[in-house]
Amino acid sequence: MSEKFVKIQSLQTGSFTTANNRVDFVIPQSFGKVSLRDSFIALNCAVSYTPDTANGVAQTMLRWVNDAGVAQTNHFPNVAFVRNASIASANRGVLESVRRVDVLRSNIYKMRKSITGIRSDNYLSANSLKDLQNETQYGIFQDINKTGTVASRNNLNTPIQISLADCLDFCDADAVDASRLGDLRLSFELNVKNIGIVETTNALLTGSTAVNDDTAGLPKNVTSLVLTGNYAEKGLCPYYVGQSVRATATVNATGGGGGGAGVTSDFTISQISISDAGVVTISSATTIYALTAGHGGMTGCVLSQRPATSLAFDLNLAELVVKQLPDEVEVPSTMLYHQFDTFELNGNSNTSYTDVIEINGGASNALVMIKNRDTGLEARADNVTSAQFALNNVPLTDNRPIEPYAPLYYDRLASALSVADYVSKDLAQPNLFTDQATGFSAQAKGLILATPLFRTTMRKNLQIEIQAPTNNGVQAYILYTAVPKVLEM
Repeated sequence: MSEKFVKIQSLQTGSFTTANNRVDFVIPQSFGKVSLRDSFIALNCAVSYTPDTANGVAQTMLRWVNDAGVAQTNHFPNVAFVRNASIASANRGVLESVRRVDVLRSNIYKMRKSITGIRSDNYLSANSLKDLQNETQYGIFQDINKTGTVASRNNLNTPIQISLADCLDFCDADAVDASRLGDLRLSFELNVKNIGIVETTNALLTGSTAVNDDTAGLPKNVTSLVLTGNYAEKGLCPYYVGQSVRATATVNATGGGGGGAGVTSDFTISQISISDAGVVTISSATTIYALTAGHGGMTGCVLSQRPATSLAFDLNLAELVVKQLPDEVEVPSTMLYHQFDTFELNGNSNTSYTDVIEINGGASNALVMIKNRDTGLEARADNVTSAQFALNNVPLTDNRPIEPYAPLYYDRLASALSVADYVSKDLAQPNLFTDQATGFSAQAKGLILATPLFRTTMRKNLQIEIQAPTNNGVQAYILYTAVPKVLEM
């Protein structure tokens, strides 16, 4: 047998909502050898809206909504759809169970990938960043056509791919033998309440809003508009076939023509042609303006995007796409991975916060993520001035404070990730935003307070001290500790 991908439907049926947010899959023992690393969840998502003009196509993407129901502009990876996750084997019981996967994996994701790597995932992301070249923001829910007469279209069902390896460390394995482990059951709780939908808008660059005057050959019905700006590189043009736009111009304004300034006309782009010289002509299947003879024609015309209304999305189906391996593939007899224990805690606004948490003796690191107050997803705390860790009353940095973004901070963070077998590619931890041209905001930077831990045979006490003298002190945070696991196959 060669490699193949097999789809497994969830035990639960859609649509998945805040009240129906559990998804379970069973990989049968009969599947034999599988690659969990190359397997993924596919959440089928259908978007809907009311176009502003007939047959208009809107660009949409999903966005984060905080627990208070306020929409945010933070960029998040697809793994943020998963709040809690676990995997169990019929023969070995629970293999791994992690709460608050969304916070843990969204923040680690930014360090395990470079900015280039994050942008390279844009074609799979339900929450897209702006293009650096022309600030367009095309998502996965529409097929956009920028030239010719073929209209852009909504995808009826778009699969949102969530890698199993992004959710659970056990699943970051090249090969697992289900025939030895028995049926594998994967369980997920989805963050449906924290997901919303928004229409994206393309930046209208210089020369993309203004239209050449049309004052000759009157009377006539105007069905085409020529932009004043040239786009020798066709991809820079912000318009697409099927887009709903509004033209605003001075029309029939002289000699008693009955027109005037600020005359609007809404239409759907039916065709876009771009000459070799970069001249862009936008056409409509209907009349944009009816120009009469001797009354000045059309001048000062500008274009703007028309918004859609009644935006909604439906997670109607959940499938697991499993990569099945040939029988001859060798499977390691021992699997090594890390289970992240989760402690959801609150600093209760203390400006000088201390706490002692009893943790697993085998825990190899500690990651403290103070949740961003706006989103509740990113680890961010602009008011933290220093932190210290001690384990069983033994200071872990020789009583030296860990100050944000100082050399010791990055050293402890890199070391803490390394002991959990995570390679850091970018310790800067930039928080990215979908409404920023570059994706960055000067004041937005992640903050993970971290330290490696020595192992003990018994449970141990982790002492945490955080100084946050401003902005209401330390609020809600999550402590993650990585515990090494060994599975003998």
